[in-house]
Amino acid sequence: MNINYKIIKQHLIPIIFLILLVFVIRLPYTNIPLERDEGDYAYGAFIMAAGGVPFRDFVDVKGTLVYFIYRLAFILFGYTTAAIHTMMSLWLMLTVALIYILALKIFSNKAVSFFSCLSFIFLTFKPVYGMGIAALTELYMSLPIALGAIMIFYGVESGKCKHYLLSGIFMGAAFLIKQTSIAEICIFSAFIVILNFKNNQNIKNIVLYLSNYVMGYLAVFILSAVYFWYHHLINEYLYFTIKYLFVVRPLNTVSMEQAVSRLSGVLSVMAKSDWLYWFAGILGLISLFKQKRVIIFCFLISWFLGAASAIFPLFTFSGHYFQQIYLSQSLIAGFGLFAVYETLLKRFNHRLLIFPFTVIVIILSVAPYLNYYNANKEEVSRLNYGNNPFYESLQIADYIKNNTNEKDTLFILGTEPQILFYAKRRSCTRLTNQYVFIDPDKVTDYHKELERDILVNQPKFIIIFYFIKSNFFIYQTESYFYERLPEILKKDYFLDSLVFVSKSTLYFWGPGETKKAVDAGILNYFDINKFSCLSLSKQYYRDPTSYPILLYKRRT
Repeated sequence: MNINYKIIKQHLIPIIFLILLVFVIRLPYTNIPLERDEGDYAYGAFIMAAGGVPFRDFVDVKGTLVYFIYRLAFILFGYTTAAIHTMMSLWLMLTVALIYILALKIFSNKAVSFFSCLSFIFLTFKPVYGMGIAALTELYMSLPIALGAIMIFYGVESGKCKHYLLSGIFMGAAFLIKQTSIAEICIFSAFIVILNFKNNQNIKNIVLYLSNYVMGYLAVFILSAVYFWYHHLINEYLYFTIKYLFVVRPLNTVSMEQAVSRLSGVLSVMAKSDWLYWFAGILGLISLFKQKRVIIFCFLISWFLGAASAIFPLFTFSGHYFQQIYLSQSLIAGFGLFAVYETLLKRFNHRLLIFPFTVIVIILSVAPYLNYYNANKEEVSRLNYGNNPFYESLQIADYIKNNTNEKDTLFILGTEPQILFYAKRRSCTRLTNQYVFIDPDKVTDYHKELERDILVNQPKFIIIFYFIKSNFFIYQTESYFYERLPEILKKDYFLDSLVFVSKSTLYFWGPGETKKAVDAGILNYFDINKFSCLSLSKQYYRDPTSYPILLYKRRT
């Protein structure tokens, strides 16, 4: 057997370097606390391991495939935070290798492939707004999207239907991770037609290729629908997978003024942290245009704009939503970095120039985050997530775990399901994510379901977060449950513990310590008996630097 060592040296060595780079820059963040979306996925995987089913035993509004990925992480590495972030790192290593292959298919240049991967590594790494170090759906769907794109290029080269079928299957998997990948699905459909027209294929073959692509995507969706039909949850599945995201949420989240404010805030942060790759992206587009590589230019800019358009209907503009554009942006920026490198190479004419050039790019990319590497878990969580109670969730879960048994349930007023995962306790209700309450047609039923679940299941602890990012009161039109909750607490619960989140969080465990803190006036500025959406949206919308978390325990 003849082994082409030149090919191995040309491609395998750069890929190994790139995947090792992913491992090295992410290793320090392996054990950082989960944020709330990660908590959703981790809790869902935990429930599924015990025989639970999405929508019946827990409700979230994301694609369902991510729970299976988290479940795989726990099978391989155990039920830990480290398992989640280790799986994310491995997933990104594989994604980077695929981006190298994809860029090679598009540009036929190993240096462009290398710089595209380098761009993706650092665009997706940023520990700003939780965009880089959390194991979220936008990063997970990059892998099947990259595979889908690669299969299209293989299909154009081979003229075989199987590649388009595989592309559709991979894109269907991306949709089941996060539904906004519908943008890429549509863009890729158009370019299957365009690339094959350019390749002088007849109409019959193009229709055949496109049909296989669509069949692949639909097959994945239908198989997932059959799974939920078998569990008598098909209506819930279709509602949360399609109607909620594409109809309900765009119409019932934030006002246009709030959306513009959030968008400008995220773009400001991105401009500061990603300036190198935005600049490289502009250079990349200019270089492609000058070289008259029209098809590639149109493909990449359409992909980028399509991915960006998928973000805007959600209106809330969380920073991690923008990870969806990074796959296409990294390909454009990679070509831009190559253009700079090529210019320098013509001037200095030294074959080893790529090494100092790469070092400079890495230093410029990592420099803004050097302070993260010297911080402990609490400091990293605060630097990355601001005043969100993610580090505090670890302490609360430890207290809960030590004061309950495995059969006890909890109720959390606030979307902080990471506590359930840490404590290995079930929620008394399937409604653990308060985003579901924004549908005006369903919110009253959901409020009554919450009340019923608490009265029937009698959770051992009720944990209340007085924090707007934990509770989406401002989006809701119903206050039924929030008016009933004080009565439930007064009748069946007592204030057991108090956590006061601030620059230096204060913990008061047990009724005795809590009473002393309350008597000393720590809650004087908070009306803890009001839960209506109106009062809380006005009082807490501006994200206070300090706020309480109250733990109520059921009377025996």
